[in-house]
Amino acid sequence: MVAQLIKLRGFEKAALTRIETFLTTVSSETSIISIKDRLVRLKKIFSKILEYESALPQEQSEMDEIENRYFDAKEVLQLLLEPTTRDELTMDLNSCFLYSSFGTTSDFRMSRLNIPVFYGDYNQWLPFKDLFKSVVHNNKTLTNIQRFQYLLGLLGEGPMAVIQHIPVTNDSYEDAWTKLMNRYDKKKQIVNNLLATFFSHHSISHVNASNLRLLADNSEQVVRGLKCVDRKATEPDVWIICMLLNKVDPETRRLWLEKTVYIDFPSFDVLIQFLNDRASTLESSKIETLGQVLRANGEPIGQNTRLGWFVAGNIKYSQITNLTSANLNIYDDLKRFWEIESIPAAKTPDLTPEEKFCEEHFLSNSKINSDSRFEVKLPFLKTNLKLGNSYNSALLRLKAIERIFLKDPEICKLHMQFMRGYIDLGHMKQTDNHSIKFLIMPSFISLIISF
Repeated sequence: MVAQLIKLRGFEKAALTRIETFLTTVSSETSIISIKDRLVRLKKIFSKILEYESALPQEQSEMDEIENRYFDAKEVLQLLLEPTTRDELTMDLNSCFLYSSFGTTSDFRMSRLNIPVFYGDYNQWLPFKDLFKSVVHNNKTLTNIQRFQYLLGLLGEGPMAVIQHIPVTNDSYEDAWTKLMNRYDKKKQIVNNLLATFFSHHSISHVNASNLRLLADNSEQVVRGLKCVDRKATEPDVWIICMLLNKVDPETRRLWLEKTVYIDFPSFDVLIQFLNDRASTLESSKIETLGQVLRANGEPIGQNTRLGWFVAGNIKYSQITNLTSANLNIYDDLKRFWEIESIPAAKTPDLTPEEKFCEEHFLSNSKINSDSRFEVKLPFLKTNLKLGNSYNSALLRLKAIERIFLKDPEICKLHMQFMRGYIDLGHMKQTDNHSIKFLIMPSFISLIISF
């Protein structure tokens, strides 16, 4: 339960980060509607986070950090909606968080920086780098040691480990920043991570506005991130290569990364050539593995491959005689081949007397009628079974049925229609001979009497 709540809270924190990233891209061309939408979205995010936080134990709470981020983002959005301050804020949004009204180093407000902490996620490196450079790194009013202090305050555990052994001095700031750039400012790694985020988004099974908006926001964020890396990152080859690499085995993927380690944006043709070369190498390796190599000292090599035996090497004889390859078992092989390919003769199964009777009856009594359908006479077994005289029993049953007919004329009418249909179809006929010994059904008697 706790793990699920933390996961849900993480989704909302990610949405909060997207709004913070949006604030860094605000310009004079940003629409008021877009800003209002973000403000409404921000309030919903915070409401959800409060719901999850209330159910989490105290040791898992992150409310202090989230609350500060929420109120900072809300303050900026509200300021952007004020016509009197909008133009000033869009000219240099970050400066309103960094400077006081006097704009001097002594009035510098470190607590007002609205830069999310960087934890080592390549997807977040570019927004962090651009924002940090704009607000801190390129700020000429700051000293290097102040920049270093800001940098340390904005790094998570992973990035902090990269520069933790560098002393915090005025001269060492550039070294620390360069180390971070060397570690995280890698176009290929950033592009791969962004594309992995894009392709890992779950399919929508239950459609609703929230799911669709989340899909749109995430996709837009990925594409915007790719454009920030390089315009080439949005070209079709980059996307196709990513999809193909997800379908190959880990070893082939590793070899591809080694081959293109110094190429930021390899082309699709380069990948296809690599895959073909890789396939050829595997085929050659397979032939060598299957081949049985026989070698004696100084003698030719005999290799048994899937194409047959090959002999190669130096021959020490001064005269070369004719070499003939013969397969003494070819006749047996061909005989076996034809035996395998031929269809075995069908064996006549042993039939019971009844099965033989049915088969003979079908052959003697089947024909094709005018409708091009098969017609066969039904077979009847000859038997000496005596059914006995059931006339009296049938007559008693008839009287009981007729009493039912007197009570319900509709049933009587339907019964008569049914029995007339039997006569019309030739299934029965009327007889006056009561001396014949056969089984009589009461329904037949009722029809005879009714007529």
